[in-house]
Amino acid sequence: MDNFNRLLSQHRITNREISQYIGAPDNAFNKIINEMSVPAVTTIIRYVHAAEQIIGKDKVSIYRRILVDNEIDKAVSILNQISDADITELINENKEFFKSLDFYFSTTQSKKVDPFTIEERNIYAEIKEMLDYE
Repeated sequence: MDNFNRLLSQHRITNREISQYIGAPDNAFNKIINEMSVPAVTTIIRYVHAAEQIIGKDKVSIYRRILVDNEIDKAVSILNQISDADITELINENKEFFKSLDFYFSTTQSKKVDPFTIEERNIYAEIKEMLDYE
């Protein structure tokens, strides 16, 4: 959503304007950003469609610009390897990536709505132990 928010800013589209365009309350998009909540895919698609209508550009280029960056490419690559790889080896080969996840886990812990489940937090704690041990 950060990429999408940047795209809106570049085109001088306010959070209020994009929220109103999809028929949501004025502060709906702002609430997603501030609470770091994870919106439903359908909600994202509605916002992207609205941005396309306001900006007047092809959806594919907007999707590419907001949904894919180096960090996402890396995450998807690792996710695609998880079922086939030895987890210890995967973590060792991608230490920096897994260490960078600490930012997300630590900054979201104090939010009203935690985007991570208890199970996800426990798994990350185990990964972190593995990283700290080495």
